[in-house]
Order: sequence, then C-alpha cells, then structure tokens
Amino acid sequence: MKNSEKLHKESKLVIQNIINAVENETVDSLNDKKLDKLSNDLMSNNNLNNHLSNYESFSSQEGYKRFLNTIENIPIVALRKRISIKLWIYSAAASVLIIIGFSLYLMRQTKSVNQDVINPGIAKSTLILSNGEEITASSDDFVYEKQNVKVEYQKGSFSYAGDVSADSLSENILVVPMGGEANMVLSDGTKVWLNADSYLKHPAKFAGNTREVTVKGEVYFEVAEDKEHPFIVHTPKGDVKVLGTGFGITAYPEENAYVTLAHGKIAFNDNVHSELVLSPGEQIKVSGNQLEKRKVNVAEYVGWKDGEFTFHQRSLEEIMNTMQRWYNVEVVFDNPELKNIRFSGDLKRYESINVLLNALSLTKEMNYSIEDNVITLYKR
Repeated sequence: MKNSEKLHKESKLVIQNIINAVENETVDSLNDKKLDKLSNDLMSNNNLNNHLSNYESFSSQEGYKRFLNTIENIPIVALRKRISIKLWIYSAAASVLIIIGFSLYLMRQTKSVNQDVINPGIAKSTLILSNGEEITASSDDFVYEKQNVKVEYQKGSFSYAGDVSADSLSENILVVPMGGEANMVLSDGTKVWLNADSYLKHPAKFAGNTREVTVKGEVYFEVAEDKEHPFIVHTPKGDVKVLGTGFGITAYPEENAYVTLAHGKIAFNDNVHSELVLSPGEQIKVSGNQLEKRKVNVAEYVGWKDGEFTFHQRSLEEIMNTMQRWYNVEVVFDNPELKNIRFSGDLKRYESINVLLNALSLTKEMNYSIEDNVITLYKR
C-alpha cells in the first residue's frame, strides 16, 4: 500500500502541474464547469484509489518521466488556443490514468484473476559428452569425473576442471530445454549464458589457431581476450568473429535472428553479403536473406541474462514466443489479429507469467485463460 500512496501522490502532482501550466498561459480558458469537474474527479482520492486497487507494488517514476517528455514537446502556441487547451487538458489528464493502467514498465500485478499460476523457468540443462554420456544438472552442485574428463557444476554453471587431455578435445554439447537456463565457463575463461531451448556445441579444451563453438537459440558471451586465437561462433544464420567482447545471439528456427553487441567489437559474415563490423550498441538483424545493421537498446536483447525482459514496440507474437520458451507453455491465439498488437514494457524474469498476462489484460485489448499449461489469448 505504501507504493500505491506514492503513486497516488505523484499522479496528483502530474495533474496539478498540467492545470498550473495551462493556467499560467490563459487563465480565463479554465472557466469551464466540465474542466473543473474533470480536475476534481481526477484529483479525488476515491477516483485514483479505484484505479490503484489492482496494484500492490508499482513505481510511476518511468511513466512520469515519459509523460513529462511527451508534454514538453507540445508547441506552446497550441496552448494559447482555447479549444486546443480544452482538448489537451482532457487528453493529458486522462493520460495520467492511462500511464498508470497501461505501461508495463511500471506494473507488477500481484492479485489473482482466478487463473492457474505459471512459474518461471529454473536452472536445468544436460551436458552431452562426446562419448555419449549425459550429465543432467538442476540446482544441486556436483563434480563429474571419469577417465580424462572432469566437470564441475557450481551455482548453475558448468566448467571443466584440471588439465584436459588430448583425448577429450572432441566436442561436447550443452543442451537447455524449454523452461530452463544454464551457464558455462569454457576452457579459455569465456563465460556463456544460455537461455531456454538453446544449445552450445564446444570442445572441452580449445586447440589450434581459433576458438570455435556452435550455438542455436539465445546465448550471451563474455569472451576472454586472446588476440592470437580469434573466437568464432557459428549460428544457423552466419558466423560471428570476436577477439574479446560481450555480445548476444538470438537464433531460433523460423524466427528472425539477432546479433547484438554490448561492448567490444565483432564481425558478422553469412557467406552471402559483405562482412559487417559492429560497434557497441549496434545489432545485425537477419530476416530471411536480408541483413540489417542498426542501433538498438542493448538491454532489450540481452537483458534476460540479468533477470529482466525488456520489450519496446514488440508484437504480441514475438513476446509470446519468448514466454513460451522460458515458461515452457503453449500459447494459442484465439484471434490471429492479436499477434500484431505491439507492446512496450519490462518484466522480471523470475516472476510468474501471470504478471505479464494480467498487465496485458488491463489494456482492454485482450483477455486470457490458462488450462493444462496452455495459455489462450482472446480478443475483447
């Protein structure tokens, strides 16, 4: 309730700022009973409390900033016109409540809507050794040692321990199922994060002039610097060449692929187009046979490794593809039109999917039901 009171206070401040800003320009324009009623309604505790009743923990800081940025761009000359002021004040004041109810950046819904609760994925993976043996990991630490192979698993992360002999240089595969995640430290010290429904094919020990691995799905690398031995990542869409850097790869079958650079420098080559070099904050989007190099918000594409999903104007279909893998659920669209609706917002990776679904349903665009791990989305 403490956060609700804070939001209530901030919302009232926004509304009062709107009124004051307009009054400073044209005082006589506010002599209107409808505007007075709107102001009183919005400023009343009951009105805001009714809208806030669905929220237990919520910060309006980001929405407040976005709202102020929006109204700063409104030409002052438009405010001098009486009719424009009326229309703007109705819209702007109402926007306060829209920001409160709509923005996923702000909202963490905790109340039940009488649906099953679907919890997030967990540390879960299988390391398939070159000899065919499988090491399954979950939450408990362990050490696997057999013949020339010694594998440690601590706090959700695999690593190869001790000296790896030449007999074990053949490639192993780390497989992460839907609803799982895993980390690995390669023999050169490179750190790898694997998201749900992904795999990493790699040697227990690098040898030769290059360090090469193969991935599918969503993977983030912090590559140990070694200028004498370039690090190369093979994906279904092309290869990434690295010296020492942090970058993310998203390469799921039948979806657009993305290579996003957080820091350092990488080059992308699909053996069709000219090699593209990326600087920090840049991304290669692979759509069919088309390549697009662009500037992006890196957190939107690699924030998952730090425990947060970020979406900016992403289609509901794209968002739900991500959710299906992480929560290990099936999502069914009752109306195909829902797939193209776009949303922006943040979601804590380790919260139940119901938080997102409840927030989406507040937009009045859709509703949902859950049965036997199948989520059905309905158009309102």
